[in-house]
Amino acid sequence: MNVKKYLDQISNLNVLIIGETITDTFIPVRYQGNSMKSFCSVVNQEVGLPIHNQIGGAGVVLRHLKDFVKNIDIITNESSEICKIRYFDKSTNVNHFEINKFNLSKNLSDFNISYNNYDLIIVADFGHGFVDDLEFKENMCFMTQTNSHNFGFNRISKWKSIKKKYVCIDNREARL
Repeated sequence: MNVKKYLDQISNLNVLIIGETITDTFIPVRYQGNSMKSFCSVVNQEVGLPIHNQIGGAGVVLRHLKDFVKNIDIITNESSEICKIRYFDKSTNVNHFEINKFNLSKNLSDFNISYNNYDLIIVADFGHGFVDDLEFKENMCFMTQTNSHNFGFNRISKWKSIKKKYVCIDNREARL
């Protein structure tokens, strides 16, 4: 199928995304080596270089699809509730360490969800618990992602009792 034909087919869809939005912060540092006392990385924050914030998780799914479909809605947590701060070496683009903050104050029982107005429903599960109590509808599209704190515990098989329209996983998750 050619791309134009596919884009024409999806242009009239009403889409709902349900999932966790994550704030990703990138702080540029200069790697100084490993501490001899604690064997941890020692970095120096690069003064004058900008700290970059971007929306991740379900927010990225929304950003990628919004220009291609008729209407798109999202049910998500507050973006300040899940934050991942990465300290990266500006000269090599190597992430030296990450600090995660999870403070989910909402869950799906806080929302009244009506699926009737949507042609496509995407569940973006990043393993932080936001979608765990979701009331399911047949033929939802599921996406799961493994990360450092849930490795091996947030597999697509978590949703095996639901008849899925599509699933989306990466190579590492497929091997799990």
